[in-house]
Amino acid sequence: MAFLAKHKEIRLWVGFILIALFYFVLRWGYLPAGAYWSPDNGYRRLQADAIRLGAEGVSFDLPYPGKDIDPAFAYVPIEGHFYFVRAGELHLAQWPLMPFLSRLLIALFGDRGAEIIPMLSGLLCVWLSGKLIHRGDFGGAWGGMILAGLLTPILIYSLVFWEHSVAAMLGIAVVFLLAEEDPFTLPRRVFLVSGGLAGLAGGVRKEMLLFAAAVALVLVIRGWHAPPPERRDVWGKILSWAFACAMLIASYGVTSYLKSGQLVPPEFRISVTPEYGPASYLVTQGWAGIANFIFDEKYGLLGSGLLLAVFAYAWAGYNPTPQREAIQVGLMITILVGNFQFLLGYSPVGDGIHGILTVSPFLILGLNREAWSTRLGQNLLGMALFFLTLSILSLGLMTKRGANQAELEWGARFMLVFFPLMIPLAVKGLSAILQRTANAKSRLSQWMARLHFATVFLLIGFSAILHGLGLLNILISVNNNLLLEKSLLALPETHVLTEVWWVAAQAPETYWNKQLFYNAGKPWDAWWQQARAQGITQVAYISLTELDEARLAALAPPGATLHLINSEWVSGRVFVTRLELTEEALK
Repeated sequence: MAFLAKHKEIRLWVGFILIALFYFVLRWGYLPAGAYWSPDNGYRRLQADAIRLGAEGVSFDLPYPGKDIDPAFAYVPIEGHFYFVRAGELHLAQWPLMPFLSRLLIALFGDRGAEIIPMLSGLLCVWLSGKLIHRGDFGGAWGGMILAGLLTPILIYSLVFWEHSVAAMLGIAVVFLLAEEDPFTLPRRVFLVSGGLAGLAGGVRKEMLLFAAAVALVLVIRGWHAPPPERRDVWGKILSWAFACAMLIASYGVTSYLKSGQLVPPEFRISVTPEYGPASYLVTQGWAGIANFIFDEKYGLLGSGLLLAVFAYAWAGYNPTPQREAIQVGLMITILVGNFQFLLGYSPVGDGIHGILTVSPFLILGLNREAWSTRLGQNLLGMALFFLTLSILSLGLMTKRGANQAELEWGARFMLVFFPLMIPLAVKGLSAILQRTANAKSRLSQWMARLHFATVFLLIGFSAILHGLGLLNILISVNNNLLLEKSLLALPETHVLTEVWWVAAQAPETYWNKQLFYNAGKPWDAWWQQARAQGITQVAYISLTELDEARLAALAPPGATLHLINSEWVSGRVFVTRLELTEEALK
């Protein structure tokens, strides 16, 4: 037995090392550095570059190169809800923890240093997922690590400058610490550490506050059913967990207030500004709105039907009948065909993909009764489903865009911890199918189990294709943004005006080396007044459509005429036009 245990541990390490090598090859060999997939990534890079140590300590404000022309911050080249102004200084709204931790790594390794913490966090998340499988005896831990590390969005978010993988890693650590059949046999200090990590995760990513609530709900349900002699100790441990969690969340709130002067952290404005009402997503979309969180909205009515197929698959696995295998195979093939139909219409040049089961459909294996037959399995499933439900209700009722609120994403970035949390259950579900191929009571049952097993691998193959497209999506986007950045830096003009909000975010070097200005739909008159007073006669202009004579006339300041020097279509995304105020106009 000791030999077998050691053999499993070796396989676990070998699997982990192979995944780690794959991540390093992708990040340091395949993907270029210096430009960013999502504007959120670029804003974090701007934050990191802006952090500096002065006489008064660490400064987090973002220097504004165009402040001499725009002292009122009317044309800041950042989308409005991503920044705020305090005491005459510009600040980005995102919590600066990730940029702060990455600042030294960027100084040491250059542009590639930005993604080191996300990558190491993703790898640790994969490792903890494998250890969770091993601890709960769910099946092959090394295989589970491969599923978690290569076939869920953990792969994508480990390769970009974002804190999602950090939050997911903290979330899995919260669960791993409590991963026992009866967690209340653990000492109180374990609950304190677990609760503290849950609070820290909530500070790193605000949606993890919902995850903390889901974990707390499972603990309360377990505590409620504890034997009477043990309840005092059990509830003491639950309260210890909640206290540690609350203290970390409170420290985040206090620190945010000291930094921003605002009671509600500024980053809460970015994606979750409350707007419940008749236009809320689930109110207007109904059942289709729920389905869009599970399958991409582009599935249309097909997504609603596939969600019903998922419920039917789970019911067949919960209440098995002699026809169970055939029913589940049919439903799984339906989901597979639906996913491939979606894939045929997808282009990696453009948007990301939404939906938990769009990117990792094999997770439905975790819904089978065999997957969660133990108390630990039930705890994992409860945390995952409670978190999923709270997330859908939060985004569906408090926003107008619901499933599309995250905009550019791969899978469901606001629910990333759901994926590694479900991996142990999916592995257990797959192991149960494999057992039925060997222990079936009839030849027909055995062949149906084999067909079920083969269909699972088709779903896994689909996930592999989709995540390959995700890597291609990042590569194309980053290369396009690097090309845009190179073109803008090569401009002879120092002052660059844009009607496109994401330029500074996806090509951040431009922010520091040019004076960028974004009008957010406002007239440029006030900017021109300041610019002309300083003798500026030549600018570059970034637009999504080519400037014609009418638009040039509208862009010109009162009493002046803009002369077009040249216009270029750059990186397949924007027009960059060089403009000059003629001498005649100035006279």
